[in-house]
Amino acid sequence: MERVVDSACRRFEEDFAEQVMERLGPSVCARLEDLLGRPHVLAELKSDPQVPPEYGRNGPRS
Repeated sequence: MERVVDSACRRFEEDFAEQVMERLGPSVCARLEDLLGRPHVLAELKSDPQVPPEYGRNGPRS
């Protein structure tokens, strides 16, 4: 029974990931893959959580 449940969970996760990737589109998926491929990217983001000046507090400047 445990194998059946594990298989169903794995299939759900794979289907869900595929649906998300389809909705995001290839360019966003490629950018995410590049970001996730960088070592220690989360540590970098945590170490300097400031908003870049060109974005300010209210989003990008025009």
